[in-house]
Amino acid sequence: MLVDLGFKQENPTIIYNDNNAAILLSENPVKHDRAKHIDIIYHHIRDEIKQGVIDLVYVPSADNLANALTKSLPPSSHDRLTAKLGMTRRDT
Repeated sequence: MLVDLGFKQENPTIIYNDNNAAILLSENPVKHDRAKHIDIIYHHIRDEIKQGVIDLVYVPSADNLANALTKSLPPSSHDRLTAKLGMTRRDT
């Protein structure tokens, strides 16, 4: 999309992922029996990785910032992750 808007991408877009299986599937072009249900349009990510447009990087679930916005977490984990996002909890 950036190229369509006139931007030149010099470095790959980094996507942080806490799912090792998804990273392995994206990097390995071998057909996996357990992944045959994946629609062909999703193989686009694999092509983007090969071309160097996207780079998938593993991040442990405990450090995945997106979890603060998408999962129910214990208060200590939620507070730690939202602080890393620059968000603070307002005490009432």
